[in-house]
Amino acid sequence: IDEVTSNISASPNKLIPDLPSYSDKQSQLGQYINGVEHFSAKRSQIPIVTFDSTCITALHSKNYLILAARAVAVNKDKSFSKRYHRWGPLFFSRVQQNIGIDQSSIDGKYGSIWIEEFIQSQVRLSLELCLLKRAFNTSDNSLIIFDGSPNSNFTDDILSPHLNQVQNHPIAIVGISKTSMSDYFGSPFEFLEMTSKTPSYVEIKRNNSKSHSNWATFAVKFSNSGLPLRVDILPLKISDPIQILEILAGSDSFYSGYPESLRLAHHLSVFTPLESSGLKNLIETKTRHRELYYRNRRLTFLGSIN
Repeated sequence: IDEVTSNISASPNKLIPDLPSYSDKQSQLGQYINGVEHFSAKRSQIPIVTFDSTCITALHSKNYLILAARAVAVNKDKSFSKRYHRWGPLFFSRVQQNIGIDQSSIDGKYGSIWIEEFIQSQVRLSLELCLLKRAFNTSDNSLIIFDGSPNSNFTDDILSPHLNQVQNHPIAIVGISKTSMSDYFGSPFEFLEMTSKTPSYVEIKRNNSKSHSNWATFAVKFSNSGLPLRVDILPLKISDPIQILEILAGSDSFYSGYPESLRLAHHLSVFTPLESSGLKNLIETKTRHRELYYRNRRLTFLGSIN
């Protein structure tokens, strides 16, 4: 014990990293103080279209990967009433040997899970792109909102061909993210949480790639009881992204600072535990393939005393 204590005392910096002091944190946040802007919610009759999707694994056998997906679009019309359209479950199957991913360096349970998550994300992207194209053709002068950011969903290269094919453009396309892995958002989020006056925003000025050159990015807090969100805006008929924020803030209700229409789209898209279990049993019965279960090596060796 003395030897261990001595080693810790001799090299504390190697074991416990220096944490930023309060003054350092204030200095870091200080660069955003002048950048925090307040704006007013603007009540508008502009229709809002929100959409979301979900994708789960219905069967993962030795030879097959079968996914079940569902997509939802929620429309808020000029009278502020909401209606929704739901598609699914839609099934997608892949033969394991033909998934199209180099599995030579991916082994075991976690490699398999990574492949599943990658394919699920591609299925969701395809579904939401279909919904976006449908919204272009059927929703004139509307505000289109999706869950996520253009970095992971829609680039300018993907959107441009579809926008060029329609005459009636939406006023804007907005991506809303509950979380962001980007380092740009840590301090703005933290400072907005301390802001008492809402709605407020911090514009995130960074070097957008060519694939997202037309997007404007913000950290936004819509309500006092809510948390900040990442908001990406692609202005179309209305060129000012701040005006888009004002319309969004005044045209929808918010739950913990999150747009209610987008929240409704999420809940309508997810599979309940009962639905998920029923789908898996159905697929196993129809295909006569059994789910591939991975043994937990640590649990197998150690067991449990609980």
